[in-house]
Amino acid sequence: RHECVAIGLSTLSFNPRSKMPGWCEHSFGYHGDDGGIFHGHGDMLRRYGPSFGPGDVVGCGLDYSTLKIFFVKNGEFLGWAFEKIEKEMVERGLYPTVGVDTECPIHVNFGEVPFKFDLKGFGREK
Repeated sequence: RHECVAIGLSTLSFNPRSKMPGWCEHSFGYHGDDGGIFHGHGDMLRRYGPSFGPGDVVGCGLDYSTLKIFFVKNGEFLGWAFEKIEKEMVERGLYPTVGVDTECPIHVNFGEVPFKFDLKGFGREK
């Protein structure tokens, strides 16, 4: 069985019941099975970072000042994944999105506990 968890951002037009993040123009995704990033269709745009799975902590961020999306794994910045996000898409709203094609349990943190990645420190370094 092929298993995958993917994280990213999507608009309200994205249908999470039929697609993983990044498999349509309404979403951006980083996939754990192959470390690839996706946007616009089901084909990998490029290998972006390491694969991830049980025991890993992954995160996604959007820099509103530069309109760039990044991902982190186990507290480490993986670089800019998407650098030319349409301003109109950001203004309409991008929302945290998780795609799950596995029976492995996952936990999501939307800020109720401190993030493993030092977001405040990252903001000062930019």
